[in-house]
Amino acid sequence: MHSSARPTISSWKTLTGRPRLREPRLAGTQSRTASRPVTFLKLLPTLKVRPRQQGCIYQATLVMCTSFPLTVSVAFRVPRMWAGTPQRAGSTAPWIPMLSTTSWATPLASATICSGGSVVDYGDLLDTMGTAQTASAHYNAYQKERLGWLNYGASPSIETVTSSGTYTINTYELGGPGPNALKVLKSTDPTTGAKTWYYLEARQAVGFDAFLTNPQYYTENETTGVLFHIGTDGNSNSSDLIDMTPATPTTTGWFDQSLVAGQSFTDSTAGVTFTPTAVSGAGATVQITMNGNGSACAAVNPSVSVSPSKSQYVTSGTAVNFTATVIDNDNSSCSPATFNLAASLPSGWAGVWSATALSLSPGKSGSATLTVTSPVGTADGSYNVGVSATNASASSYKGSAAATYVISTAPLSISLTTNQSSYLPGQTVAISVSMLYGTSPDAGAGVTVTVTPPSGKSTTLKGTTGSNGVALLSYKLSRSAAAGTYHVQVGTTVTGASSTAGASTTFSVQ
Repeated sequence: MHSSARPTISSWKTLTGRPRLREPRLAGTQSRTASRPVTFLKLLPTLKVRPRQQGCIYQATLVMCTSFPLTVSVAFRVPRMWAGTPQRAGSTAPWIPMLSTTSWATPLASATICSGGSVVDYGDLLDTMGTAQTASAHYNAYQKERLGWLNYGASPSIETVTSSGTYTINTYELGGPGPNALKVLKSTDPTTGAKTWYYLEARQAVGFDAFLTNPQYYTENETTGVLFHIGTDGNSNSSDLIDMTPATPTTTGWFDQSLVAGQSFTDSTAGVTFTPTAVSGAGATVQITMNGNGSACAAVNPSVSVSPSKSQYVTSGTAVNFTATVIDNDNSSCSPATFNLAASLPSGWAGVWSATALSLSPGKSGSATLTVTSPVGTADGSYNVGVSATNASASSYKGSAAATYVISTAPLSISLTTNQSSYLPGQTVAISVSMLYGTSPDAGAGVTVTVTPPSGKSTTLKGTTGSNGVALLSYKLSRSAAAGTYHVQVGTTVTGASSTAGASTTFSVQ
């Protein structure tokens, strides 16, 4: 005589047993171990479990030491007749642990692909950890790829889609060469470079998924549509099911998360649209359009630079202009992006942008001026000026650069010399300009020198001081250069002061 009584367990309970890692059996084949070699160095036989909901499904965590990092989550399925509960007169039913990996299903957990998404823990009904005890679904394609049960060796393949077209998926539960799933890039982490992918499957009521045809328990569209998961390289807990029918409950009995033939799903950020065109017992065909031009948008960090990298020596309270240049490094499939500009300045300093944002097409650049003013009385020294540009629609993509604002109260001194005092026609005059604030070289300063011959028609020479504060210029005398005295002069307005510093010298032509 059967009893419907169930024990009440609210705390952790210790179980003992010998759990096993097993792949769901492919239709027409025998159950086999993972294709990728696995060597278990140690397996802990003692596990602790507690109920995650009212009923017969319990959760636990099993830690195994292997020859490669592996964490396996487990679900314990126990019979309705529990230990100590009469099954027949004089008999009991034991605890029966059954081990399975899980995707830790969280449908619509990635808010970038929908608005108002919700998280349903254990909600992936098409994976073992999310199904009722009466079913035991195949692991999803992301987890099978990690285990080597797809896309490894002789296992069925996964086709990675990189361009627009119509693609075929074989029935997921069957063996053969594949492809048993499609894989499409969703995003790339700008910091780590880790890629997140869409995985597409064509499920049928075959083998371990035969429960899908049970009309007493299940309302389903899995056999008439394409199932979507996402997963990130190197992150075993990143696998999520995307529920394509969010209006219906994501609970046991509603197996309708697939995108059915004729419907479309668009990820505007990734620049990709999926449309199943046909689904049958032999698999599915899917039209994939990547931003309408054959490739998916791949957003990356913008490049940012600042000019000048170091200001002239200025007195405190001086307004100094810096030019920030931003390059949109997204690939050509991406739409134009808006980059918000920001400045990082010492406390109490003022910074004003000529434009607070730049709208750029992929590969293009734009610039804005940042005017920085230090408080009057700020001590002499070099101060950092940081600028950043952040993608307004995807804030994880950003770039930054820095420049230096230099304050010096020491007077600017300029010296001007030539390498000789007298020259012959056709020779080259080497001119040296040295600029110092006290004993500190004015590196990176622009220098303008004028050379005036006896005829009075001046020639202008331009240069930039090096790290030693010296700029070297040259003046070529023609073979018919007039004899006489030539005047050389350099002058500059001292930034932040109403004074001009300069120097002059002469040389002669014989």
